[in-house]
Parts: sequence; structure tokens; C-alpha cells
Amino acid sequence: MTDTPALPSVHLDCWTKEYWTTTTRYYVAEIMQDLWGTWVLRRSWGGLDSHRGSSKIIAAKDYDHALKLLEEVAKQRKARHYTRIP
Repeated sequence: MTDTPALPSVHLDCWTKEYWTTTTRYYVAEIMQDLWGTWVLRRSWGGLDSHRGSSKIIAAKDYDHALKLLEEVAKQRKARHYTRIP
């Protein structure tokens, strides 16, 4: 009998997404887990009137670290005069 590797623990209830906009731009930050259960912060941005944009994924040490990364993004968005969309 072979040992099967343990599946990663997925916590969908902890995933979160935040949105910000200006008159011409959007920004989205999401805390989620990847296929291996690692917490990541995915940032996406672009123009509201164009199909141009990009995204970046940053691995976090744990869920608390991902929350701190999200707080930093929120501070940056506020400093750049983005409005948070509830």
C-alpha cells in the first residue's frame, strides 16, 4: 500500500477581494490560496475604458501575512486617490 500525500487545507471562507477605482482606472486585490494551499495576494489593474491591464501574484508566508500585504495595498490606493468600492 502506498502513502498518498495529504491534500492542502482550503479555507474558502477566508478568501477576500477588494476593489478601487478612479475616474479612468481600476485596481483589484484578492487574498486566496493556490493549488498547493499557499496563501497569495493577487493584484490586478488597468484602464476602465480599455482592455489593457495586468496582474501580479505574491506568495505570502501565511494568512496573517497576506492580510498585512492587503493593508499595504489599501494604503497605496488611498495615497493615489483611488476610491474603495464596497
